[in-house]
Amino acid sequence: MNDRIGSLENTSLEEIADAFNDAFSGYQVPVTMDADALSRLIRARSVRLDHSLGVFDGGRLTAFVLCGARYLNGVLTAYNAGTGVRARAQGNGLGTELMQTWMGGLRSHGYRRCLLEVLADNTPAIRLYERSGFSVLHELRCLRRSVGEYGSSGDSVTEGPVGTFLPARFTHLRTFTPSWQNAAESINAVSATCRLVECLPEAGRAARPQAFCVLNTDSGSLMQLGWTTVEHLMRVLARAARLAEPSRLTVINVPAPDAEALRVLAACGFETFVSQVEMQADLE
Repeated sequence: MNDRIGSLENTSLEEIADAFNDAFSGYQVPVTMDADALSRLIRARSVRLDHSLGVFDGGRLTAFVLCGARYLNGVLTAYNAGTGVRARAQGNGLGTELMQTWMGGLRSHGYRRCLLEVLADNTPAIRLYERSGFSVLHELRCLRRSVGEYGSSGDSVTEGPVGTFLPARFTHLRTFTPSWQNAAESINAVSATCRLVECLPEAGRAARPQAFCVLNTDSGSLMQLGWTTVEHLMRVLARAARLAEPSRLTVINVPAPDAEALRVLAACGFETFVSQVEMQADLE
């Protein structure tokens, strides 16, 4: 390994957060990171700092890649939870050098697949990832709407702590496959700030829900949701809107090919604010 490139295992969260903010200072979606926020990201995205890499210039972190790690369908999968180069060092090939070194390390650690998302119009980043062996799977939509103008949720809607999130309870509902950030592992990692909202038939909690969402109250993100009808989903969203601390609700990474999911969300008042592409590299 290049002696300028090393693991982030012994790098402070404060230094990584400082490099993160510098690297993303001109980003289309505003990013502000401190040590606490970075710690939450590390937990929520299953980041292993010992498998994450940084480029160091005079001992200072200049570029980084954060490595999430999970088994997906029995396959050890890495997730690029963030790649960045400090603004002053961009354009000199550090990103390519870092990615090539990281991908080689993933193979030696036993990973067989790697996933990431990148803004659909970030052509330089997409080209960097393609050079590193990634290909586009599909486009993703990120949507949001104001918390205002929802009607009453009605008596059929309940809400409470998530506890341990069990997706099997909701498999009968119409939904879409959540991306890495919204998977059950991510919800359980930040469950203290989440609420489970369900629309239930008159039979009560023992009955199967007619719609649900898992709301991260701190961010207003609907980490997972499902529905039988738009009406049932609207009732759930009305309750979620009253629980969210921010002034808007967001749903990120809805697969663009899922026209029905996008239609339902549009009917609930959501609009796309950014598009991403999901990319994958096979490491076998």
